[in-house]
Amino acid sequence: MPVKLLGPLILLLVVVLLVVLAVARRPRAWARRWLLPVLAALLVLYFVGRAVAELVMIGWGDPESYAKDWGGPHLAGVLAVHCGPGVLALTSAGWWWRARRRTAGAADRA
Repeated sequence: MPVKLLGPLILLLVVVLLVVLAVARRPRAWARRWLLPVLAALLVLYFVGRAVAELVMIGWGDPESYAKDWGGPHLAGVLAVHCGPGVLALTSAGWWWRARRRTAGAADRA
């Protein structure tokens, strides 16, 4: 299997597992407590890593370097397509972490 296909296959596997766990009627407690957050963290790391890689590898002064990328030929479109999911995933992870800490703090106070 070419290495180029490894990233999308892992991403597909993580997304499928997340969907299965999210829509399961009665997921086991360990799956909801450990597996789901770990898979979500892997997905967030993938999207953030992809966004950082795009920011580092793009030729800022050379429009030809990103003209044929997804979202091209304009820089704004390329950044939206490649960095947008990373920003969204990081924002969602922060929101989830904050909500979880707030819930845990309320349970400690009760």
